[in-house]
Amino acid sequence: MSSQPRRYLVIAIALAATLAARSAEPPPSRARRPSNVILLTGFEPFGGLATNTSWEVARRLNGEIIGGKRVVALEIPVVWEKTRAAIARAVAAHDPDVAVVMGVAWWGVVAVEGVGRNMRGTHPDNEGAGPESYEIYARGHRALRTRLPVNAILAELRGLDIPCRSSDTAGTYLCNESLYTILYETGSHALPAGLLHLPRAGPDRARKPTPDERTVRAVTVDELVVGVRAALRLTVAAAASGEPASPRLRELRDAHHRARAADPLLRPAVSALQAYYTHAADEVESLAPGSARRVSLCRALVAELTADRQRYVDARGMYTVVFWCTLVLGRLKAASGDVAGAYHEFNDVTGVDTSLLPAAARSFFDNLRTSAFHHKARVALEAGQYDAAILTADAMFAPGNRPAGAGDYRGAATLLIKAEALFRKTPADGPAALRVLESIRTPPHVAHARSLSDEIRQAMREPAGAR
Repeated sequence: MSSQPRRYLVIAIALAATLAARSAEPPPSRARRPSNVILLTGFEPFGGLATNTSWEVARRLNGEIIGGKRVVALEIPVVWEKTRAAIARAVAAHDPDVAVVMGVAWWGVVAVEGVGRNMRGTHPDNEGAGPESYEIYARGHRALRTRLPVNAILAELRGLDIPCRSSDTAGTYLCNESLYTILYETGSHALPAGLLHLPRAGPDRARKPTPDERTVRAVTVDELVVGVRAALRLTVAAAASGEPASPRLRELRDAHHRARAADPLLRPAVSALQAYYTHAADEVESLAPGSARRVSLCRALVAELTADRQRYVDARGMYTVVFWCTLVLGRLKAASGDVAGAYHEFNDVTGVDTSLLPAAARSFFDNLRTSAFHHKARVALEAGQYDAAILTADAMFAPGNRPAGAGDYRGAATLLIKAEALFRKTPADGPAALRVLESIRTPPHVAHARSLSDEIRQAMREPAGAR
């Protein structure tokens, strides 16, 4: 962006001319050698079922060669903690090129899940126990997005007359656990990975069918084997391009380009833009910091989003989209290592005086500013700029800003950042950090706050030399 200070006006907003982002050359890295393995998992029976369709399908595909790669099938226990451990061990043992986890749902269709969330419900497992913690991975990303070619898989399944749909909620039981785990464990290389939620098939479907299942025709295990085989073939083919972007991100990019070509100002174009860059920001943040894949993908995305934002700047009146793009640019620049550039983008969003905006736009901007404060604080913490993280968190709660506190999701997440920054800055601030953590009441963050509190108390008990 231009080095001249920018002042956004409320109704007619003019932004300075934009420049393509500059980033350092990616560090040299050793290319990962393909293992020619497709990891495919299914669950053991649960909930009174005699079989589990996901495992019945997986075991029939075990050992097949699909797209030049061998399928290795694994049955996963329906037990909290054991599910995650089994998947993590399988990834470490096989280092797969493609990883697909499968579960069963009572919807009657194949659902290609889009988002794995770092959260757990309280439903008891096959051993009658609940989870030990609310989060799957302590301090993991709130959500990770599928890296499967969703649109291609759905088109193939429809061609096979298999009922299917996309989904953005895998629940809070062990299917979501398996999805988040496989995305987390394969994230360093952004391997194609995701979850297929299969319908019940065979005798188990006939037993007490749900209203959802009655609305679609029953599919057989044999049909599902054919459908999953096709999904794996498509995924292997989509991963062979060598692009740093995942197959799913390439699909969203293509959809965005088509919508933009039709009319860049129509709602579908805006929706496609937001879907593409939201997924992109989440994907690059999950890659290993400093990796060649992360840097090259960030560089391309920053340049493209900068140009896209300029189109909306030139259109005038599209300031909500412009500011949304600015927030995401901050996330992408931070992921590329350009901390100063990220701060510049976040400051443009936090500097908006929302009290002067029309009521229809105020709520949107309040949420946007809250997100900008949070992301800036997180970037500062990760960069070791602890004073900046603390000051940003305090600014988020300053009078006049959107009310956020221990009961607000984003506010609680920022309080966690503040507490960690306080303690990392100096152990003498440990008591202040503990007071911040005690105020957190939002369920998804309570486990994280408890874990961090224990860590701080333990460090405060140890002699300085022991640390």
